[in-house]
Amino acid sequence: LCSLFVKREFNPVIAILAQALLFGSLHSLALQKIYASIMGILLGTIKEKTNKLQSSIIVHMTVNLIGWFIGVVANV
Repeated sequence: LCSLFVKREFNPVIAILAQALLFGSLHSLALQKIYASIMGILLGTIKEKTNKLQSSIIVHMTVNLIGWFIGVVANV
């Protein structure tokens, strides 16, 4: 949503960076903030290139699933 709002006023690069920083700021740990900001750039770029929000959602879910799986395996 932030990307759609900002994109009306700015070019897509500014919109993607703005939403990525917002996405990163919503995470709690400093390392997560950096990682999430980078992921936000990737997800925003995917949304911009495919013009489908579902593509970014699928990538986000896949990354979260991989992180969850690694956590489960590491705790075994």
